[in-house]
Order: sequence, then structure tokens, then C-alpha cells
Amino acid sequence: MNGSGRSDAVTRACALAVAAVGLALTAYVEFAMTSTAAQDRFGWFVYEAGAWLLLLFVGPFLPVGRTVLAGALLALGFEAFAFYRVFVAESSSDAAAVYLWKPLAQLALIAAAWFAGYLTYLRAQRNPGHG
Repeated sequence: MNGSGRSDAVTRACALAVAAVGLALTAYVEFAMTSTAAQDRFGWFVYEAGAWLLLLFVGPFLPVGRTVLAGALLALGFEAFAFYRVFVAESSSDAAAVYLWKPLAQLALIAAAWFAGYLTYLRAQRNPGHG
């Protein structure tokens, strides 16, 4: 494995670690911060954690890591912003809307990062000397 491949493996592993943190935070919000029974929250958990689950299951097979890590960090930042907006600031009346649209925005961020990474990968394959 060359230096670039090793670098991609490390950044891909970091992206998977970020996804695991995001999944843990989502589980905490869905199961520990609500008074509803866990069996009633499981569907919402799968919806809220969809981007993280996709990244965890597909991430190891992606050929590039840097853009995936950038997308995962942006999605984690959005997760932290949503948590702050809903649970810390508590003055917003749009809490339901934030948690309804957050997974879709995270999925879009991660998908855009995958697409950018794939385009970078294709360019590097087409022009190996220009990287």
C-alpha cells in the first residue's frame, strides 16, 4: 500500500470514528433524553441515525477518505448545532422541524462528500501523474 492509500485508510477510519460518535449522540438524544418508551422511539432513531448508519456500513468500501471525513465532520457539526438549538438554547419553537430536517441535511452532506471524493478518485485514476 502506498503513502496515499495509507493516508486514505487513516482518514476513512477517522470518518468511521466520527460516524460512531454521531451514532452514539443520536442514540443518546433518542433514548436518554425522551420520556417515551424505547420501542416507540426505535423508528425515529433509525430515521435520525440514517446518515450515520449509511456511513458506517458503506464507508469502509469507499476508495477515498479525505472528502468522506470532511462530510462526516460537517454532519457532526450539524448534529451539535441541532442539539444546541433544541436542548441547550430551548428558546426555539422549531425543535420538531430541526430534528425532522437534520437527517436529510446530514445525508446530503455525506452524499456530496462521497460524490466529490469519487470524482477526485476518477480524476486521479485518469491522470496518475497529476494526482
